[in-house]
Amino acid sequence: MNIWTYNGLDNIGGYAQFPGLGNANTDGVAVIFNAFGRVGQLLASNNKGRIATHEIGHWLNLRHIWGNTNCGDDFCADTPTQFGPNGGCPGFPHVTCSNQGDMSMNYMDYTNDECRNLFTNIQRGRMRALFAAGGVRESFISAKIQQLATQICGNSTFSVAQNQGAVVNYQWTVSGALSLANGQGSNQITTTQNGTGPATIQVSANGYCETKTVQVGAYAATGRYINDYQEQRLVASTYALDPNFVTNGYVQIGLDDIPGTTNRFTLGSGQPHSLYATSNTSASLYYNHSVNYADVYVTNSGGPCGPITTWFSFYYPTTYSYAFSPNPVMDDLMVQAQPEQSSSMVQRSSAVNNAVNISEEQAFIVELYNSQGMKVVSQSSKAGKAILNVRSLPNGLYNLRIGQGKEAKMEHIQVVH
Repeated sequence: MNIWTYNGLDNIGGYAQFPGLGNANTDGVAVIFNAFGRVGQLLASNNKGRIATHEIGHWLNLRHIWGNTNCGDDFCADTPTQFGPNGGCPGFPHVTCSNQGDMSMNYMDYTNDECRNLFTNIQRGRMRALFAAGGVRESFISAKIQQLATQICGNSTFSVAQNQGAVVNYQWTVSGALSLANGQGSNQITTTQNGTGPATIQVSANGYCETKTVQVGAYAATGRYINDYQEQRLVASTYALDPNFVTNGYVQIGLDDIPGTTNRFTLGSGQPHSLYATSNTSASLYYNHSVNYADVYVTNSGGPCGPITTWFSFYYPTTYSYAFSPNPVMDDLMVQAQPEQSSSMVQRSSAVNNAVNISEEQAFIVELYNSQGMKVVSQSSKAGKAILNVRSLPNGLYNLRIGQGKEAKMEHIQVVH
């Protein structure tokens, strides 16, 4: 966009060329020198750059808010009809044309700079429409990605409209589950799938940049589970890890909704638990305590990339072993805990479960209560440890609660500063 300043043209603060009218060498806006910008010797009523904003509005196809005639139409339904231009800083409501008050604060009125502060939603849409496909100023956006799909099922092509006129160097960046195969510098690239999940494609040209994120491959199930009144995010399992830790025998599973797809819940073969699907995105798991792990498989189908099955394994320990120090404590109390497996229960084979160190992977809760039974500090573990900061607590005896549910352990802690 061209912007000119000038000295002269009495009583004209600025002017603009409407889209599609006039010559290319006059396409832009002009603003009188002493009302341009915010620094220098400026007019007291026009010292915040709003004349330029007003004229750019014209360049982007906006009419004056009064429609250039008494009680006229500016083609924006969310601006009130008003009799004519306002000047200065009128109070609100200033009623004309049977409206509920002129929108004198709109950039397309003639009020002082300090009193203009908005475009409406429809005005915004009218301006943006110029750059959409078929719009008068479509060619100004040299790097609008034309790939409309939000889910890609393999190698794919991305392109932008070929700019008419000067040669354009398009710079592409591809990351995530896609990689750039060829086409750098041109208006079209091909990509190679190198995984599943999100991929980000970015293209820049002529100072304009656009970014698009797509899903590569089928959507794997994600969601949360609730156990012992605690909500946690579901973590997909592997043969080396049972990452979803539970402390009692009832688990509520809730999946994130993926429109247009169907979820099927199944329980691991031969496992004695009960699994009930309560909706397309939810299920209830009831433990049979003769086995302290449960495998839930979610098969997501219906999307363009075919079905995908995600495995969620839940581990139910029976006892905790833990250590804490120092006691008495002055600054930080460190707690280390590990759920222990019971020898009376059926365990997952170590050949399958590669000696999982639960304490390094699973969360446990540590809470400190004062002598009145009020919880004063709470911390979740990370990498098998939880550190409680007691610096701000008064001296005294406290109850330390480690773990969750019926298997939680209580100990006495003395805070001494």
